[in-house]
Amino acid sequence: MSAAPAGAHGPARRGAGPRRRFLACAAVVVALTASAVPFSRHPLGTAASFLPALLAVVACFDLMSVYLIVGEFRDSGDRRVLTMSCAYMWSLVTMAAYAAAFPGVLSQHPPLAVTASMAPWFYITWHGGFPVMLGLAWTRWPARWAVSTPIGQRRREAFGTITATAVAACGVVTLLAVFAHRLPVLIHGVDTTAMTRLTGPVTVPLTLLSLVTTYRGTRGRTGPEQWSAMVVLVCLSDLTLTYTAGHRYSVGWYAGRTTTLVASGVVLAATISALRRAKSQAQHESRIDGLTGLANRASAHRDLQLLIDGARRAGTPLSVIAFDIDLFKQVNDRHGHGAGDRVLAGIGHGLPTWLRTNDIVARVGGEEFLVVLPNTSEADACVVAEKLRQRVASSGAAQQHQRVTVSLGVAGLDRDSEDLDSLLRRADVALYVAKQQGRNRTCLAGGVPLPAAADVLNPTPVGQSAQALSTARADATNTTGTV
Repeated sequence: MSAAPAGAHGPARRGAGPRRRFLACAAVVVALTASAVPFSRHPLGTAASFLPALLAVVACFDLMSVYLIVGEFRDSGDRRVLTMSCAYMWSLVTMAAYAAAFPGVLSQHPPLAVTASMAPWFYITWHGGFPVMLGLAWTRWPARWAVSTPIGQRRREAFGTITATAVAACGVVTLLAVFAHRLPVLIHGVDTTAMTRLTGPVTVPLTLLSLVTTYRGTRGRTGPEQWSAMVVLVCLSDLTLTYTAGHRYSVGWYAGRTTTLVASGVVLAATISALRRAKSQAQHESRIDGLTGLANRASAHRDLQLLIDGARRAGTPLSVIAFDIDLFKQVNDRHGHGAGDRVLAGIGHGLPTWLRTNDIVARVGGEEFLVVLPNTSEADACVVAEKLRQRVASSGAAQQHQRVTVSLGVAGLDRDSEDLDSLLRRADVALYVAKQQGRNRTCLAGGVPLPAAADVLNPTPVGQSAQALSTARADATNTTGTV
């Protein structure tokens, strides 16, 4: 069987994970609801603090959801996301009306309890309107509505739309209060059978329709909105438990109110999780060079400063190697920038495998790299530098286009008087000397070339490396008068 083209199933695979998670969570919600329904009519008694505490938490969740989802709209300009935030504003206003009509939440004589049925009517307005608005957010829109809002208009559009939603919700609450005595009675004492009989045939089908449109509309979405269908499903669970309960303060009534908390918190939790992932990704990208996967300049300098401080306290050696690719411009000119990027990526991917795990490797410029070697003397750093030079020259990435070589400068830390800038400056000067002396070579700080007899692939013991280095320094002093 022939393999599918690369990326042919990419979108399907990306969407499979969220769909599986949704179906798994949906199965849990359905199972819990089904297990509670047989006991939903069992009375539990009044818990005076339950509903006030729950509504206070839900209000906080709704406020935070409105704020965060509006922020997402201002980032993306997606009007569907803005409509989703309007659903939470609707929930917030109608929930406040429900609290102001339910005995014992604000007071024993609540201000909006014009009749005993006001709280049930506000509940239906709340739990009927919220999922329907989510469904409207993710149903099929005309093309002229689905366009992204220009950046300059997003703040004004968000403020106007949210304000209009709040005004509309307040208008509905006002109309219900004004015509309260003309509305059908939904509750007798604590018996809510009439509410089930009169409103269930309307709210349940609308919520089911919203569930279908929301699930279909959010397929393929990767943001917190992908959980909108779960919110609608939890609302449907709430309605089911409330309708089957038959009266207040029963198992179904308490279970339904508890699922309200879940419905208000699902998207909020998903939004916060997405923000945490974005922060983590931003922190990672601020430290890593995207092409090579190595640390970037700022990250390497921060880590080097910490290692310098640690070397001074512990009295241990520390060395750095500065190197860049010889005649890199010719690679770009002859083979294109794509070829140059592949050379950089090949060297970047190879460097960590050629060094110790505690060494720091960074790309600090276009074709410039920095290696920090903790607990490594200058002599041993020369051995490492020569090893790197030969590895780069023989690497497959380099040979793919032309012979690519590197020049390297080595400097060891003077723990008594040297800071980060001085150490790096000496390594850069050594690199410059290596370039001036013909490239494809290693030079020590002070312009001392690496001893020609050094066998870097089978390095000599440290003592012999140090002795060879001392001889080279002495030869350089006798020849040039300076080290």
